[in-house]
Amino acid sequence: MPIDRAQNAIAVVMVDNPDKVEQAKLRPQLLGWFVGHTMKRLNGAADPQEVYDKVVEAFSAHGHGV
Repeated sequence: MPIDRAQNAIAVVMVDNPDKVEQAKLRPQLLGWFVGHTMKRLNGAADPQEVYDKVVEAFSAHGHGV
């Protein structure tokens, strides 16, 4: 799975769900929600642990610090 595809899917999920992004800042356990929705966008064609790591990176890169 190309990293770009996973990163793009994560970005779309974050942009489409700004309320969840805000909630995840306070409740890091919501990162699993982002992993699930990203996996759905990728039709399950990714390693969930890699997606989780990329979700954490995406939050850190956007200053959301979970």
